[in-house]
Amino acid sequence: MSIANQIIDLFSQEDYPKISKLENGNLIKYYSDGIVAIFPAIKTSQKAMIVSAGIHGDETGAVELVYKLFNSLLNGTVISRPLMIILGNLDAIKQGTRQVETNLNRCFDDDELSLNSSMEHKRALDIITAIDEFKEELDAKDISIEMLLDLHSYVYPDYFSQYHDDKTQFAICVKEQPYSLNHEQILSACNLGKVITDIDMKGTLVSFIVKRYPYITSMVFELGHAHKLGKNNPLDLKNIADYIYAQVSETYNKNKQINPQQIERYKFCPPVIKNNETFELNSNICLRNFTKYEKGTVLAYENGEVIYRMPSNNHTVLFPWPTRLVGAAGTYILEKI
Repeated sequence: MSIANQIIDLFSQEDYPKISKLENGNLIKYYSDGIVAIFPAIKTSQKAMIVSAGIHGDETGAVELVYKLFNSLLNGTVISRPLMIILGNLDAIKQGTRQVETNLNRCFDDDELSLNSSMEHKRALDIITAIDEFKEELDAKDISIEMLLDLHSYVYPDYFSQYHDDKTQFAICVKEQPYSLNHEQILSACNLGKVITDIDMKGTLVSFIVKRYPYITSMVFELGHAHKLGKNNPLDLKNIADYIYAQVSETYNKNKQINPQQIERYKFCPPVIKNNETFELNSNICLRNFTKYEKGTVLAYENGEVIYRMPSNNHTVLFPWPTRLVGAAGTYILEKI
C-alpha cells in the first residue's frame, strides 16, 4: 500500500459519523473522510484547536506532520483539549498533484459554492459543514475554538531545482483578521520568524473562517519546500510539530528551551506580471524566497528589456515562477515593514 493510501485509510471510516473511545481515553469522532476530532476523556476548560493540511495535494510536509500527530493520538498520547484535524484534498494527495479539478483553496466562498459543483467545491462544503458541527458540539459544552492553523508546504518548480532544499518557514495573516498579539505569541512559540500580514485571500479556508468566526485566531503556515510524500525530513518540521503536540497534550514536554527569532513582518506589493512568453527572471541573482537585494537590482525582463528593478533594500521575492501562464505573476513581491 502506498504511503498516500496509508494516510488516507487512517483518516477514513466506512460509515459517518463514527464515534469510538480509545484505550487511552481519547474520544474520536469521524465526520467524513479525512475530517476527525479528538476529545479528552474528562471535562476540560481548555479551548479547542483546528489543524488542517493537504488543502493542496502536493504539499506533503504538512500532510506527513498531521498523519504522525493523529497516529500518536490513536496510540497512546492523551489529549488535553479538543482538536479537529482536517486532511483537505484527499484525491489530490493520492495523485500527488496540487488539485484534481480546481484549487480547493479558492472554493471557501459562498458565491463560489453556490455557482460551482467541482469535486473541490463539494469538498470545501464538507469541511465547512464539519467545522460548523464541531463548533456546535463545543458550544454545548461551553468550550470555544481558540485557533486554526492551516499547514502548507510550497513547491518550487523544477525550473528552480537548486532551491528544492529551501527550509524557510513563514506565516500568513489575512486582512480580515489584522495581525495581533495572539498571532505573535503563536509565532514566537513556534520559533517562526517571518509573517506576511493583511493579505486579501478570498476563497481560502483561513479567510472564510475568520469572517464566520472572527474570534478564532487563524493563520496559514508555510513549512518549506515540499518533497515527495514520505521523503520530508521530520527535523525540518520539528518546531511546528513540537508546538502542536505541546498545545494538545499535557504529557508532552512543554519546558523545551527555544530562542525565538525576532519576527519580521512583510506586506504584499503589486506582483511582477508575465505579459508574454519572452518574460524571464534574472538568472544571475539568487531567486530563493526572501532573498535580500540592493535597491535597483534587476529582477525581470520582457522582450529583452528590463521591466522590473527592486525599488528598495526592503523588497524581496516570494514564489518566483517564470513558467506560469501569461497574465499570471512571474513572481510575487514583498516589502519588509
